[in-house]
Amino acid sequence: MPKINKSTTKLTIIKPTLLGMGIGDTAKITITGSHLDNNGLISAPATAEYKKNVVEGHFPINTSNFRKIAEKFGDDSDEYIGVRFIAVAIPRNNPNTSQEVLGWAIKDDSIEK
Repeated sequence: MPKINKSTTKLTIIKPTLLGMGIGDTAKITITGSHLDNNGLISAPATAEYKKNVVEGHFPINTSNFRKIAEKFGDDSDEYIGVRFIAVAIPRNNPNTSQEVLGWAIKDDSIEK
């Protein structure tokens, strides 16, 4: 089981729409802190760069994206600080509203430290 830091603070989640992205656009993401679990939402403090937009907040980590990072760096979230990757904006179904929204997919070959 991954070691995850828990927090109950309000998080600003980095979303593709926050950066002005569309489907298929890519952003450079850098993890800047250990993972957090806020009521089941797993995220990591990060910066995201898209064109001239730079946003600081929390990058949401779903199961697929977590596995991609863990394959390279293990399951201790402290080891993810400084990890960089390219994330692609893709359509996803919001389970709460059943609406299509933009989410993230990490490009496998872009994960590095």
